[in-house]
Amino acid sequence: MFEKAEISELESFYEDIQDEQIESFLDPDEVQLIKQNFGLAYENLRNYVFVPKRHEENRTTIRLQRLNTSSFDLGDWLKKIAYSINYSPDMVIEVGYSFICRSGKNMSGMNYVFTAKGFASYTKKFSTSDELIEFAEELGKLKETDLLRETFWIANAHKRFQRSGWVPYALVCNYIWLTK
Repeated sequence: MFEKAEISELESFYEDIQDEQIESFLDPDEVQLIKQNFGLAYENLRNYVFVPKRHEENRTTIRLQRLNTSSFDLGDWLKKIAYSINYSPDMVIEVGYSFICRSGKNMSGMNYVFTAKGFASYTKKFSTSDELIEFAEELGKLKETDLLRETFWIANAHKRFQRSGWVPYALVCNYIWLTK
């Protein structure tokens, strides 16, 4: 169960970054691809925290969403979260990304791949801030290319990209699911 104070703290993280938009870090062709082919996804590509209406039930998941701008640092973001939540046994954090992949001659073909919770690239069960901070430090050491490669291969779990010529190209949005 997430308490109101925790949720308020997490929501406050977004005050300074509400105005960030994908246009600030994606090429116009990439933005157009998402707009034309994934209209609802485009509208939802923004920085925000999703709190279900029933967040006071025994087991709840909230989603924190953050655009992958040049100022975004996954390790620092996770540590900020770690210092803002109350801990309970058997908490779970799942971290994933949506991304753009390319194919064809000169990499002219593009596709946008949304991530779902079930395809999160990184998962950790934890009960203390130390465990979550350790996880944050591990992920913070990864380069963007490492995160993109891992995300691509998790999305490829059902071999939908196998022999297709698609290759990972750019991270778009970070998703963190916190369950307690």
